Amino acid sequence: MLKLAGVAVLFAICGAWSSQLVHGGERELISLPVPFALLCALLFWRSIRAIPIVPAIAIVWLAAYSSAMDVAINMGVIYGVLGDSVPMVAGGLVGGFGLSLCAGIFYGRLRWREVCETSLAGMISALAFVPLLAASHSRLNGAEDSGQPWRAGYAFAIWQAVVGTYLYTMANRSGRLPKG
Repeated sequence: MLKLAGVAVLFAICGAWSSQLVHGGERELISLPVPFALLCALLFWRSIRAIPIVPAIAIVWLAAYSSAMDVAINMGVIYGVLGDSVPMVAGGLVGGFGLSLCAGIFYGRLRWREVCETSLAGMISALAFVPLLAASHSRLNGAEDSGQPWRAGYAFAIWQAVVGTYLYTMANRSGRLPKG
C-alpha cells in the first residue's frame, strides 16, 4: 500500500509540474504529456521497447484535449457545472481509453475490463478540470485570474495521479509488471 501511495504521489507531482509547461501558451501543449509518459516508462514499462509509448501517450493527450475542446465548442456557451463537466468528462474518457490502448500495445493484449476501468478512471478524475474551465470563462469575459496556473496544477496532479496509479495497479495485479 505504501508503494502505491508513493506511485500516486509521483504522478501527482508530475502532473502539477507538467501543467506549468504550457503556462506560456498553447504552442507548448505537445510538451505536457511527455513527463507523464516518461514516468510511466520508468515505473512500469522499464524497457527500451517502451520508447514508442512516449509519443503514443503524447498523441493520446492531444486527442483528449481536442475532444474536450470540440465538445465545449459544439455545446456552445453553456456555463455551470453541467456545461463545464461534459467537455472534461469527454476528454477524460478519450484520455483513459487511449492510455489503456497504449498499455495494451506494450503488453501485447488488452482485457475489456481494464479498458473500461481505465476509461472510467479518466472520466471521473477529469472532473478535476471543471474549476479550470469555469474560471477560464470569466477570463474570456475580461477578468484577470492569477489562480489559473494553480487550478491547472491541481487538475493535472489529480488526473495523472488517478490514471497513472490505476495503470500501475493494472500492470502489477495482472503480473505484467517487469521485474527489477
